[in-house]
Amino acid sequence: MSERIASLVRFTFREDALDRVPGIVKDMLDTTRTFSGLEQLDILRDPERPAVWTLYEIWSDDASEQAYRSFRATPEGGVAGLADVIADRPSLERFLIQP
Repeated sequence: MSERIASLVRFTFREDALDRVPGIVKDMLDTTRTFSGLEQLDILRDPERPAVWTLYEIWSDDASEQAYRSFRATPEGGVAGLADVIADRPSLERFLIQP
């Protein structure tokens, strides 16, 4: 049996672009939610730093998450407008979920 994966993907957006962020993130997550193996996806927002958004993802296994990450690295998997609103490269932390 493969282990489930929890991922935290942290985005820091440009302060002057925050009004555009919700629509871009919605489009991104609508696609993410269609991926096989995704069990949970939540947005965590920092109340002290409105430009920092963290995606909390639960994947059924490593292969599913890696297939998704590979897709996002392709031109077809790119997110329209995202490059225009991010301040820094997103960070990714991965964790094994212990049964």
